[in-house]
Amino acid sequence: PNPSAIFLNCSSSAIRLSTKGAMLRAPTRRQLKALFLLLLLAGHEAHRISEQTDQARAQHESPTSPEEAKWQMLNNNCKLSMSQGRCEPSPQCEYRYLPMDKSPSESCRLSDQHMLKTEKRSEFVKLQAALLASKAKKFRK
Repeated sequence: PNPSAIFLNCSSSAIRLSTKGAMLRAPTRRQLKALFLLLLLAGHEAHRISEQTDQARAQHESPTSPEEAKWQMLNNNCKLSMSQGRCEPSPQCEYRYLPMDKSPSESCRLSDQHMLKTEKRSEFVKLQAALLASKAKKFRK
């Protein structure tokens, strides 16, 4: 072999680079089929993961009980204020990220302190208990 040439072995295909120019052996038909099969498998796996994510997001977004709908409505009053750099209205909302939040504003939720300090404390406790019972029913299925 030429001392100025470099040999590489990439998945049973020899690539020879020399100072005179590059020589590349064409992939075989079997190698092309294998590559095509791998690409098909990768595409199928990506599609499957995307569908699972969409289903999980749909379950997360659609309330299945009146309690969940009310809880989402109360939390939707909280929005992230970019100018203030915090969730508004300030004393009753706080930034609490949960998985599957699509935007920073979705991470703004009613604060525990607000729910415990207001005169509606018993209403919030009842709502949280109903939410817990609703989630238990959902996950029991």
